[in-house]
Amino acid sequence: MAHLLTGRPISLSILDFGLFQVHANGRIIGIPGALIETDAGERILIDSGFPQKYADDINAASEEDELGKFGKVLSLTNENQPAAQLAKLGLTMADVDYLLITHTHIDHMGNIESFPGKPIIIGGPERA
Repeated sequence: MAHLLTGRPISLSILDFGLFQVHANGRIIGIPGALIETDAGERILIDSGFPQKYADDINAASEEDELGKFGKVLSLTNENQPAAQLAKLGLTMADVDYLLITHTHIDHMGNIESFPGKPIIIGGPERA
């Protein structure tokens, strides 16, 4: 099996993609993402956060996607979008080489269309 990445991880940066409250138990959770950089200069974005429409209008987006059945977005602005989070690291979205999606919930893969042509790494059970 060929390896997709050539380098080894040298840094990990945690990204803030917003705040969510789960209805089932009232738990409030941060929506994290991450950026891994390798010694070969590769940059891997782990998850992409909520779609832009949530930063534009949380209530309308939540209603459209029926997210209210599961919980409530408590905090999400343009500052929680990938472009702004990467900018805090001195990077742009074009600097990302790969997307690694942990699972296919909307708060983890909502911005994959913002990375056209970038390889997406996702586990087998999520592809089914």
